[in-house]
Amino acid sequence: MTWAYKDIFDIKPIMIWIIGVLLSSFVLIFIIFEIVVGKNNTAMKEGNLYKKLQLLSSAAFSLGHGGADSQKVMGIICAACIVYANGVRRGEVKGEVPTLLQVTEVLQVKYTNDEGKIKKFKPAIGIFDKDTIYVDGKKIIDLSAKQNIYEDEKLVAGINPNNPFILHLKKENIDLSNFEKAAKELKTLHVYTDKKDVHDTDTKEVIFKDKQLNSSYRYAKIFAKYVDEKGKLKEEIKAKIETKVTNKTMPIWIAFGCYLMIGLGTLMGGWKIVKTMGTKITKVTPLEGVCSETAGALTLFTVSQMGVPVSTTHTITGSIIGVGATKRLSAVRWGVTINLIWAWILTIPVSALVAAIIYYILSVFN
Repeated sequence: MTWAYKDIFDIKPIMIWIIGVLLSSFVLIFIIFEIVVGKNNTAMKEGNLYKKLQLLSSAAFSLGHGGADSQKVMGIICAACIVYANGVRRGEVKGEVPTLLQVTEVLQVKYTNDEGKIKKFKPAIGIFDKDTIYVDGKKIIDLSAKQNIYEDEKLVAGINPNNPFILHLKKENIDLSNFEKAAKELKTLHVYTDKKDVHDTDTKEVIFKDKQLNSSYRYAKIFAKYVDEKGKLKEEIKAKIETKVTNKTMPIWIAFGCYLMIGLGTLMGGWKIVKTMGTKITKVTPLEGVCSETAGALTLFTVSQMGVPVSTTHTITGSIIGVGATKRLSAVRWGVTINLIWAWILTIPVSALVAAIIYYILSVFN
């Protein structure tokens, strides 16, 4: 099952479920509260409701916090692994890249179709009895035979039953009417980037050299729709190359380690920050806590899917200031807020300086 706007927003289905369940739970709890309590509502009963809702909102914010901050750390580790691997490939670093440090990327071509909608071509390819088969959106195409096997996620009527891909599906007992299962038989094209060039991970061939297709690349023809006769990306369809690391192209220890360390760090050393957020910026009531945590969670979910590396602390601080300012501006302790802003400003140059010093020390011993 595919989502209609997945190419525009690139949101994973699980995130849609998480946000949907979160918002639905809030609505359901409020409805149940009104049915049960009704006209007998009191300030104490309402306060208890918001305290219970805080468990839900804080859990959502914690999930967003772990996801956003872990993604940033994973990105840094993966970038370091890619740079190291490129050094090995160029002969600048001796030896081979250990399996635990092997990180690849997936390639996609973002473009605008005839209807003006944003689409993404994510190459997945397979060789079946010398025939090159690949998937392009809702189509599965036999490049060698120059014919479509599937169109609009449906098997083409009158397709040759002896087509190598059809024979493969039958051999694997895969239902020919199931497009998704058929498409999964094709391998996603894994690449690595080296400066402005995109290489095939398996063969080390250059696929795109500074946004221009290498015509001698073994699968160059699958990109014919998106480049002009000179091999350059078509400007009329706003074709653009994108590469990204996914959970399937990096070692599992990176994701597991980052989530684990984020959780342990919050558990052991985050209480001072919790105290500052909860008491020193403004006095937060249960209702305000629910509102600020929910706003922070939804913000983190949204920007994480967009790939924007925002600070979790900035997000929740802004949410708390927002709910505090709804009472009156003087309810916010602006002195504490200004100190936080100065700390945020100094974080970047101080971290850069410390990193430079550590790099210099390590390079001396290298």
